[in-house]
Amino acid sequence: MKIKYNKDWEILTPNGYRDFAGVGLLPDKVTILKFTLVDGNSISVSQGHTFEINGIDEYAINLINGDCIDTVNGLKEIIKIEKLKEKQYVLDILDVKSDNNLYIANNIKIVVIPLCLSLLMITYLLSFIIFKHCF
Repeated sequence: MKIKYNKDWEILTPNGYRDFAGVGLLPDKVTILKFTLVDGNSISVSQGHTFEINGIDEYAINLINGDCIDTVNGLKEIIKIEKLKEKQYVLDILDVKSDNNLYIANNIKIVVIPLCLSLLMITYLLSFIIFKHCF
């Protein structure tokens, strides 16, 4: 994995903007799943991505229509899951400095595994991650 360490940017968490260690580009393309929620929000992630479901971290590959994902507006039901046709390169968001290892993308709370155990993969082809430059 190629890692780009970060000292200049923060990422949005449920508790405001927080530091994160950087991003890691995984060496191989992976299968991407697109989840559409009842409120119209959607997010595309790798099969190995984790969401918090009823307080338990669950891999994207194990989710089904009807499961609920934690968002900034409460739990929202998954109404559609699509497996994208082409595999894509993905980035890991590494070691978000938040109390609960969460950050927010497309109003959806994303679980982060610490840098030493990072498994979280978000496609770099989609620009839904919200960053804020620190001055």
